[in-house]
Amino acid sequence: MTLYESVRKAMYGQVWAMRPENLKALEALVRVGAARSVLGATEEAILAAALGIQAARSARLASGAKGSVAVIPVYGTVSRFGWGASTLQLAGQLRQAVGDPNVGAIVLDIDSPGGTVEGVDELASEIRAARGQKKIIACTGGMCASAAYYLASACSEIVVAPSALIGSVGVYSIHEDDSQYLDNLGIRVTLISYGENKTNGNPYEPLGDGARQDMQQMVDDFGGMFEAAVAKGRKTSQANVHATYGQGKVFGAKQAVKIGMADTVATLDEVLARYGAVIQGASSPYGLVSGEVLAGEKKTKRVDGEDLEKSAFAYQGSEKTEDWHLPIEFSTDEKTEAHIRDAISRWSETEMPDAEEKKRARARIKAAAKKHGIEVSDDSLASADGASIEAAHARYRRQLELAGA
Repeated sequence: MTLYESVRKAMYGQVWAMRPENLKALEALVRVGAARSVLGATEEAILAAALGIQAARSARLASGAKGSVAVIPVYGTVSRFGWGASTLQLAGQLRQAVGDPNVGAIVLDIDSPGGTVEGVDELASEIRAARGQKKIIACTGGMCASAAYYLASACSEIVVAPSALIGSVGVYSIHEDDSQYLDNLGIRVTLISYGENKTNGNPYEPLGDGARQDMQQMVDDFGGMFEAAVAKGRKTSQANVHATYGQGKVFGAKQAVKIGMADTVATLDEVLARYGAVIQGASSPYGLVSGEVLAGEKKTKRVDGEDLEKSAFAYQGSEKTEDWHLPIEFSTDEKTEAHIRDAISRWSETEMPDAEEKKRARARIKAAAKKHGIEVSDDSLASADGASIEAAHARYRRQLELAGA
């Protein structure tokens, strides 16, 4: 069974908190892959986009007069281990932003059709708990649907751009009956199992009444959990969520605000403007640039013959009068011990132009660490595997193996 066949099979029997049309598009691409076994580079990229597999996206820090705002991207398909928006990775970014004294507020920058249900309720609970410590704003400029709205509803505030879509509260599962197709091919499948219900819902025969009831019960349980979580986050009743929030519909910005699904119609830039903040786009340990970086009047510094934005600098000495240094992985000089440790700590989040540059940077850090007597393991300088489509596929293969697919 090819990867694509395995992915397609795993899609059925799963409980999805995702817009059906997005899942259908994903399925169509997977079917093409299953039929052809190998996709071209362009098709691989299209499949990756549909799955939400993309280069790892770091959180960013928007800095301004009123403090710093951590902007955490929630892009693509939501899942536990990460086709696009990994709930495990998001939880880690959230915890670091909450614990960072330089961060005054947190924004979830959402553009997602939803995804699987695993890990979503746990992350939503963590967001609700964290909003007691810092303001957490969900902001969508594209789509915030299903599992993505599940997460947004846990935030202190939901902001929707004028042209964005939001909602799709509900879940569903799919059963595929391949029996007629296999019959036409002259193939008959026999399942031998231990356990009366072990083969319920298998794709080789029509869905029986008992299996249908079991699937419906599972969907109902997750659906009720979804509505209850939204009610808790939006400070309303579950009955109101069920009656008013569309039972699976998506809404435009103004209508979403009118019925209470969202709070404000505005863009991400307008939200950041409340804090006098502007995104600089650089990254550090969890994708954030120190809030001190933009404090000075001069926004650039001459380093190695280049005028660079201060937001590109990863390290400054303990005294604010000390010079800014380039991140060590972009420098040929051997820096201070603190700078080396900083580079090691955020290595997995570091983006590089290509694998060869990454290799050279790793060698420079190891050499600098050795000179300063700093122990560094190979694991701590492992490549950022989450950034590649191939690695994402490998993780999913492992999920399928664990699921017995």
